[in-house]
Formats: sequence, structure tokens, C-alpha cells
Amino acid sequence: MSTITGLAGIDDCVGQGACKANQCSAACSTTENWMSYPNYVECGTVSCALNTTIPQASVNCNGFIDVDCPCTSASNASAQLWECGPCPNQYSANYYCGDGTIDREIIACVTSSLFTFLCANCNPLTWGLIEVDVTV
Repeated sequence: MSTITGLAGIDDCVGQGACKANQCSAACSTTENWMSYPNYVECGTVSCALNTTIPQASVNCNGFIDVDCPCTSASNASAQLWECGPCPNQYSANYYCGDGTIDREIIACVTSSLFTFLCANCNPLTWGLIEVDVTV
């Protein structure tokens, strides 16, 4: 298993949020812990340009992956992978947990309920991005 640190943005699968997972449909629930990861082959189908610079998520079809925020007391969350994405080479220095000086790559899109859990009940729309550790 590998752990990668990066950023997660909000994608509620209904158009809310700025993090757009490739081919995301309305099949995921905004009230559950769903996420996308950019080096994940969804159910045997490649539906995006894989970001092979980060470790591959090798879980079963719509399997679960561990994610947590290193700067809160929130324990690890188990999130269901629903899609491949976001697109690679998107960076930001403005995110929950950051001090505005370190650029990190956006490596996941998460539902607002998962974002809220990871930031210990902050308002996710205030932040938009959060630092996360993803274990694959």
C-alpha cells in the first residue's frame, strides 16, 4: 500500500462543486462518502486520461479507499470510488490545512459530506479544497 498527499475538491455529481470527475454521472450519493481518484480503472473501463505519476488504486469495481485529512482529528474515512478523475496537473496553494505557500496537486474529488467529515465539520463551500492523505 502507498499513501499519497494531495488535495481533494468537491464534486457532488449534480453540478455542485468545482472538482469535476471524468464521466461522473448522477449515480453517486451526495450524502455518502464517495470519491474519484485519477489513477483508477473503473470496473475494467478506462474513462479518463489516467494520471500514472501517482500510485494506482487497485481496488475492486466500485471498491473502497482510505482517505484522511492530516490536520484534523477526523479519523480515516473509507470512501467508495465511483470514477476516474480529476484531470492531472491541477495545483493550488489555497486549501483547508494549507498556509498558502505549498502548491499541491488535486488528486481526488469528494462529495461534500465526505469533505465535511474530513475537515471536522467545516463549511466545505468556504474552502473548496482540502489536503488529504489517500492510501491505495
